[in-house]
Amino acid sequence: MSAPVVLAPAEARPRVDALSRLTVALIGSGFAGGEALFLAERCAHRLDLGDAEILDFGSAVSVQYVAADGSSVMRTARTDGVGTINCREMKYLSQVAEATAAGTLDARGVLTALEAIDARSGPKVWVTAAGLAVLAFAIALQVGIGWLPALLTAVAQIFVTLFAALLGRLGVNRLFGCAAQAILAASLIGLAYRVGAVTGIDAAAAMAVPWLLTIPLPILIALVVDVVYNRPAGAVVRGFVVVLGGGGVALGAYAVLSVLQALDPPVHRDITLPTLPIWLGLVASIVGAVANAMANGGGRDLLLPAAVIGLFTASVNQTLIHAAHFPPGWATLVASAVLGYCCAFWSRRSPYPVSALALMGITGAILPGLTVYEGVAETVFGGDGTAAFEQAIMTGVGIGVGVAAGVLLATRRLVRRD
Repeated sequence: MSAPVVLAPAEARPRVDALSRLTVALIGSGFAGGEALFLAERCAHRLDLGDAEILDFGSAVSVQYVAADGSSVMRTARTDGVGTINCREMKYLSQVAEATAAGTLDARGVLTALEAIDARSGPKVWVTAAGLAVLAFAIALQVGIGWLPALLTAVAQIFVTLFAALLGRLGVNRLFGCAAQAILAASLIGLAYRVGAVTGIDAAAAMAVPWLLTIPLPILIALVVDVVYNRPAGAVVRGFVVVLGGGGVALGAYAVLSVLQALDPPVHRDITLPTLPIWLGLVASIVGAVANAMANGGGRDLLLPAAVIGLFTASVNQTLIHAAHFPPGWATLVASAVLGYCCAFWSRRSPYPVSALALMGITGAILPGLTVYEGVAETVFGGDGTAAFEQAIMTGVGIGVGVAAGVLLATRRLVRRD
């Protein structure tokens, strides 16, 4: 076995710089910290930085290497992108990391590739708005409301997305931004209810969907992945993002529901919605997954995989519920694990990383839209929606645990096979 290479300071500096910038770019594009550092450690070995210490601070990464003369070479890079997901950028960065780990790119090649990725424009606002609108429509159908209220939900989501982009440009804090989005969504749907366009039950369901999409549930799932990978710093930062986003929606929702109860005292009523036919639920899952690919910056080459993953995840989930008679919460957990396991294998032949592929199945098929609706409807119509909201949070955590467990199982099998 050959002795490990120990680099001189001049040789180490560009490699440490490239490694730190690549790692923080991975985190900023949407990778969980555990995933990003796994790739970074592979790259470090190929760059002859195997003894380097890579420290994850959640939104910053520090790489420290002891050179041949005993001096320390250190670089720290930071990102403001924690809390955002850009599937296309994840694809390009994953390709850069894999090329580096394979020895195809050296430090200079990594830096050049990162500059090229930075020069690319992000997803267009109108594409994101269109994607989220279609996703909102699909989730509304899955909840069980009719075509017209679902269409109203999609229109409201367009305004909410454009408003969110404006707030982002103005630098509004995430907490107040999410609260404002929740209020806007409720105001638009409440107006439709006042003019008689939808019933009260449909309005409550339509209101729940934009609120659900405003909460950064994919970040909650990445948080759980960081916990499973034992990356506490990333988990803390993502937890802060989730608290700000979820807290903002809760703040806006509380304001809206308080006003509604003051203006129109609640009368308890049956909040049960019609059950969606299984075939229509599968179609809605396909549409939702494809729409999510559009909304999160995925290229055309992600649309077909998204449709397949959405259909597959929904089929597993529905089979567990209707054929195996699993409780919905356990069905979602198992479906998430199967999703993570299969996506880990698929990512070996796909330009997109496992986290981007899994996101398609999560948002397309197993988001807890019905549970959030039940919480909203119970609160609006004189009940207590706390239990439903708690169940929605636990479902989100369960999805993260399931996906992470599936990916870990698949990764161990892949390592043994290689």
